[in-house]
Amino acid sequence: MDYIKYEYTNPNGSVVEIWHHPNFNPAEIGVRAEIGANAEIGVWAKIGAWAKIGEGDKTAYPIYCAPLPMGPHNYYVTITSKTMAIGYEIHPLKDWFGFDDKRILAMDGKPALKYWRTYRDIFKAMAVANGWME
Repeated sequence: MDYIKYEYTNPNGSVVEIWHHPNFNPAEIGVRAEIGANAEIGVWAKIGAWAKIGEGDKTAYPIYCAPLPMGPHNYYVTITSKTMAIGYEIHPLKDWFGFDDKRILAMDGKPALKYWRTYRDIFKAMAVANGWME
């Protein structure tokens, strides 16, 4: 069977091609998600709302987490081989795990720091398990 080509226009006007085989579900792209030039998104991949896949990122299956329980401050999380988005904060993986408490506090105050301290090791374990970090 032939693949079907879909075109997705990012909010910044750039166009991304998504190829879909009829025997598989297409990738899902959330509201306001952006995909950089030369990024490749695999079958069954789900890109969360406000996620951004960076230039040249070839993550076939990004990790997408719905808000995890943490009181009133719950954040959507998307992890790719190069970046992690938590809420509206998008940074390279290596940067996230190098941020000190002061940098995390600057993002969204004490709730962000509490969230980061609670889930940091889990997010890192996911990235390591996928071979995206050591």
